[in-house]
Amino acid sequence: MVLAFFVAATMAHADDAAIKQKLLGYWSTGRHVFLYKSDGNALMMGGTSNRKWDVRNGMYYELGDTGDIKDASPCKIISLTQTRFVFQQSDGPTTLKRISAKEAAIYGKPGVID
Repeated sequence: MVLAFFVAATMAHADDAAIKQKLLGYWSTGRHVFLYKSDGNALMMGGTSNRKWDVRNGMYYELGDTGDIKDASPCKIISLTQTRFVFQQSDGPTTLKRISAKEAAIYGKPGVID
């Protein structure tokens, strides 16, 4: 019984790591572009509305100003492909589109107002 729990927890952790890896890079909301980094930061290109993010137990979290998971609501990941990331927030689904570094550079430097 304990072994089964440990195996399930290890698999969930591996899945979370794979999701986190797949999220790295530049994503557009249609209005803003963010650079998702491996340290859990999402830096707004050409702005200072930076975010903290995490994936735990297959759920996506955008962390509040404190950066504490307790202040975040879990968002169900609806789909994650090489080009689209769709997750369910309390007010409905949010879709992000992956863009290239060249496309993102048009918006400015990450985390800095130009």
